[in-house]
Amino acid sequence: MPTAGPLAPLFAHSMARFQLREGPEAADSSAHAALAELEAVVARRPLEDEALRGVYLLAIAELKKSFGQAEAYAAEYEMADAFIWVFLVAEDLLPLLRTPTQEAVAIFAFFCVLLKKLDGHWWMQSWGGHLIAHAYDLLDEEGRLWIHWAVEEIGWVPPSATERL
Repeated sequence: MPTAGPLAPLFAHSMARFQLREGPEAADSSAHAALAELEAVVARRPLEDEALRGVYLLAIAELKKSFGQAEAYAAEYEMADAFIWVFLVAEDLLPLLRTPTQEAVAIFAFFCVLLKKLDGHWWMQSWGGHLIAHAYDLLDEEGRLWIHWAVEEIGWVPPSATERL
């Protein structure tokens, strides 16, 4: 990490925010139980490519840290805090949203809850709800059950089957 130069304060701030995710204060959150359920589903689900299991489990583990930080430091939660997770999983998980896989979409739906926490910024308002609605549409009936906690946490109400007709 550069310790001198015009970008040094930015790097120092980013490292400090990243280290908060690893602290004991951020070890648990209300999301952990729901993420543990998703983790169990992913761990036992048959996958065409077994290497993807590691990608999914790592993304879930990093989400647990992000949620722990979001709750432990709620008053100081920043945009950068949410997007650390995106940075960490961008190379392996985000391309799976193009396909999309049920597991990747479900994991991303949990990330939408972190985006909802940023609604205080005018440019982030409603993005958590908008993206979880899109995730919900991409998931099959089983996948929708996996994200029930995230849907409830955001406060988004899925359309009923009769409204879709």
